[in-house]
Amino acid sequence: MRWIEPISSKVFWRAGAMGASIAAVLGLCFLIYPLGNPLRHLSYDLPFRLRGSVSVPTDAVIVFMDTDSAKSFEQTPGVPWNPTIHARLVRHLKTEKAKAIVFDVLLNATNQFNLSVYQELAGVIKDFGKVVVAASSEDPVTEGIVRKREQPDLPVVPICEVARWGIVEFPQSSDGAVRQQRFIRGWTNMAWAAADVIGKAPPAGTANRIRWINYYGPPYGIDSVSYKRVFETNALAEDYFDGKVVFVGKKAMIGADGKTKDAFATPFSLDTGENMSGVEIQATAFLNLIHTEWLNDFSPFTEVAITLLIAVVFGFGSILLRPWIGAAVSAISFLCLAGLGLYSVWHFRLWFPWMIPAVVQIPAAVVWAALLNTRKVYHEKELLEQTLATARAASASAAAGSGTGSGPIAALNAINQAAAPNSNTPTMVAMDAPTQLEHIIGDHELIRSIGKGAYGEVWLGKSLVGIYRAVKVVYRRNFQHAAPFEREFRGLKKFAPVSMSYAGFVQILHVGKNDAEGYFYYIMELGDDELTGPQIKPETYSAKNLGKELKKSGGLPVSECLTVGVQLAAALEHLHKRELIHRDIKPSNIIFVNGIPKLADIGLVTALEVNNNDATYVGTPGYIAPEGPGSRAADIFSLGKVLYECSMGRDCQQYPELPSSLLDRPEKEELLELNKVISKACDPDPRCRYATAAELHADLLRIQNHLRAPA
Repeated sequence: MRWIEPISSKVFWRAGAMGASIAAVLGLCFLIYPLGNPLRHLSYDLPFRLRGSVSVPTDAVIVFMDTDSAKSFEQTPGVPWNPTIHARLVRHLKTEKAKAIVFDVLLNATNQFNLSVYQELAGVIKDFGKVVVAASSEDPVTEGIVRKREQPDLPVVPICEVARWGIVEFPQSSDGAVRQQRFIRGWTNMAWAAADVIGKAPPAGTANRIRWINYYGPPYGIDSVSYKRVFETNALAEDYFDGKVVFVGKKAMIGADGKTKDAFATPFSLDTGENMSGVEIQATAFLNLIHTEWLNDFSPFTEVAITLLIAVVFGFGSILLRPWIGAAVSAISFLCLAGLGLYSVWHFRLWFPWMIPAVVQIPAAVVWAALLNTRKVYHEKELLEQTLATARAASASAAAGSGTGSGPIAALNAINQAAAPNSNTPTMVAMDAPTQLEHIIGDHELIRSIGKGAYGEVWLGKSLVGIYRAVKVVYRRNFQHAAPFEREFRGLKKFAPVSMSYAGFVQILHVGKNDAEGYFYYIMELGDDELTGPQIKPETYSAKNLGKELKKSGGLPVSECLTVGVQLAAALEHLHKRELIHRDIKPSNIIFVNGIPKLADIGLVTALEVNNNDATYVGTPGYIAPEGPGSRAADIFSLGKVLYECSMGRDCQQYPELPSSLLDRPEKEELLELNKVISKACDPDPRCRYATAAELHADLLRIQNHLRAPA
């Protein structure tokens, strides 16, 4: 296959191991060390930013301590509020039948309020029953440094005696965003305490595990209200707080230094430019807990295992692909990993750092393979220059002597590709399966159609004595003009006697024609089956030809190439001696009968005559000689292209490119010798090619004998 890079087993294992090692080391470095944090964070963030709107649970509501409320209650913005205001709120929420209250507010001794004020608040909290207050795991900031406490900073004693407390801080990622909720040094966090107060916390044994916050959307997605509106008459519905957990905390605000206070980055911050208030993150984490909607991730062991698996798959797989295919695979893999990352978050609430293999590992493996291929191409170029130097010199000399030139060897493919549009071959209509074909033709029962070509349909036939044959039927109605129909029949008449005279041709056993119905047919010996060889099973029969074999194997061992070449060159010489030319030598027209390769599909066989009307520009692009078909030299050119495909494992359009693995193959010396023969057979100047197929046969036979000779 053209998108697979031919490579020897030794090079595959050595280069593949190196590519896998590079991908593994890079993947582990990005997975374990801070170097990979941006990709890890992006893997978590993107599913939220690309997700559509989702329903937000209604179990919680937020009461914001905003600037307007602070002014309304005559409190200084940015300074702790008087606890008596919170006591009033607790009394009000009790009458409104709130389920629980969570104060994202530090009620500690540093606030410098009278103890009696705290005792009043403690009394109403005790009367309410289900209240959670904030504790801190950090010391106050001094000289720009935040220090972790050995013990949490708890609320004042009267409050601690009547309320649950939870750590208010969330772990922050290296970029400052909040993505996790977990206990800090074993201390209960506020969201967990709130869930526990209403009896909906997860099992106690799972309290210390890491849970990733599943954000419902950008800021202000959870229902909220300003603190002052709570006390305004008819401002809210009568059941606004009924049965809900009320979170109380500061709204994000701009401080005197111009920076946002009490707000943190989330996955949506990059898109909206707006951070989320701490109390809303607390409410989000709480809703995650009571609805089991948090995100999970893989264990470190599983992440490492996946990283190593991807390294092995793409490290070894990339070196088998051609560079442009590798680049396409890398892009497709990125899209697949992205799709998997998004889908797993949206549907299974499971995330993993998919950006690391997609952006680091897979491209690294592909780049390594491209560098390896570049090195091979360099060696290939050197080899090509050495092996084709003689042929180039001869071609250049001949062109200079005649005053004409055939152009660079590399132009050969363009010539072949341009030949078909300028052909004089009549346009053919689509061929339909015969609808009125007799069940019996030439005393052969037609079992089933086994192939269609440009000039007819081939059937599997069975003779009266039970021998399987190939029966080709050509209908006049399948052509717009009579010329190709008559040309095929003329070629058949010329070739049929010759086919019985040499083992290298498919034998024509019988020819018939029905002018009234407008068709002719001929019966041939049947080729081997692809799988069972000479043993024919009618229901599964598929003819074995060289084209199919090359598709399956990508190329043949040099010994088999020489066997095919010697046999076909001899057959071609036998055909040319009878003043006939084939004009369509290609792998699919070479079938095997009892394991012997034979020239088949003789529809384009014609006589070698000057100004012959049959010698039109027909054939298959890629195998047609630059000067066109219709000569012995053109047939030799086509056979050379066939030998190129067999030995080098490449498409004929890639000639004269040599495989990167040639230097690593054990039979490289014989391949180089064979390549010299191919170069001469495929020389763009027909005067520099083999004069006869016999000369080609002799050179192939010489290499074959050398290969068979004992060392």
